[in-house]
Amino acid sequence: MVSMPPPPDMPMGGQPPEDCNAGARLGLCSVCGNDGTPRNPGFDAECPIDCAGIAYTQAPQPDGSVTCTLTERAAMVDMVACTGIGVCDDNPARLCGEPLTQDFGTAGPCQIMEGCVGEDPPQVVPADDATPCGENDAGLCAGGTCEIEDPCLTDNPYAQDFCGQGVDGVNGWCEWYVNGPGNNDYSCNDFCANIGMQCLAVWNNIGVGCGHGDNWNCNERGDDQICRCTFQ
Repeated sequence: MVSMPPPPDMPMGGQPPEDCNAGARLGLCSVCGNDGTPRNPGFDAECPIDCAGIAYTQAPQPDGSVTCTLTERAAMVDMVACTGIGVCDDNPARLCGEPLTQDFGTAGPCQIMEGCVGEDPPQVVPADDATPCGENDAGLCAGGTCEIEDPCLTDNPYAQDFCGQGVDGVNGWCEWYVNGPGNNDYSCNDFCANIGMQCLAVWNNIGVGCGHGDNWNCNERGDDQICRCTFQ
């Protein structure tokens, strides 16, 4: 609690001046009572009450976004701020309401949260274009959104059918039915290298398409086969 000395117009003995009028303010947490003596008014606007007001804070999320949280706490309307003549209560638990918290805004993977600190409200702005984004920085920001290119997209003319994709350990892979240039002189090593990848596995296809037959070697040459190519 904050204890204050008697106001300058009141004698140290606590007696009010001769011109004390009922209800008149004598000083901090002190008014003239109906009987002409000082009394505690219960509330005084001059009491220093710190409820922390509003506060913005940022919190990173598992998906890479950032959430801005607003916490508000205000003085209670029916509080008793004066605990005695010349004494202000300074306990927020008795003077202030419960903190109210709410999410105030979110910045996505290609957005930047500005502000959201202390009493500074948030502002969400786009990240610079070409900023890496997505899992393992697989994409680039463009106009505030994360654009991730499908690693299995290819315009190679020998990739006849797309057979699927997956992950082997830490590397992803893509699989195609590959129909080469003929003459039994095209390997999956050739195909994967042509599209910027490395050969992981090969199968002799059954019929035309993605039917898996016997395993082949990446160096084995033929007219058509199923090629599984890996990328990092």
